[in-house]
Amino acid sequence: MASSQEFPIVTTERLLLRPLRDSDADGVYALRSNPKVFYWKTPEDRIQSDKWLQGRLSDSLCMSYCVELLHPPDSTNRKVIGLTGGHHLPEIGYIFEPDHWGYGYATEALNAWIEMYWSRFPEGFPLVKEEEARGYLKALTGPESVGSRGVLKKCGFRHVGTEEVEEEGRKVTLDKWRADRPEERQRV
Repeated sequence: MASSQEFPIVTTERLLLRPLRDSDADGVYALRSNPKVFYWKTPEDRIQSDKWLQGRLSDSLCMSYCVELLHPPDSTNRKVIGLTGGHHLPEIGYIFEPDHWGYGYATEALNAWIEMYWSRFPEGFPLVKEEEARGYLKALTGPESVGSRGVLKKCGFRHVGTEEVEEEGRKVTLDKWRADRPEERQRV
């Protein structure tokens, strides 16, 4: 991940989004080890979660953000409730603790992240090699991921097909989504 100094902290009415950092290992593990979050594959153990985190932190195409409540009930104990952003641009993703599902946090966080991304990189992230890939963001959703499909639609993504992948020795069909750069959306 490019230096987190390069990426701004983003706030919304209810959320704080900040660049992912090494000290987020416990919060990342809490998300990635939760069977409700990783319902279509085996949740990760601590070693796998830490490897994922280090992979994101060392990936030059990563703009992953932690999501925290701006005003948590226990204001002395702010904690990671989700992750959002470009985990390997132009692909984006997000996951949230199940206790925070259904409150609009994922939509609010992703919309804020997308707005920050396109205002900071109007021509797309400069390290994305293929020029065409700088003009859009893409996402994948797992089977039965009704909530995630709703989030993507509310954030301007459109369904563009499916992709079959092998996960843990079985085939899984994922839905593919795409959102064009804002001015590209206006031209269509």
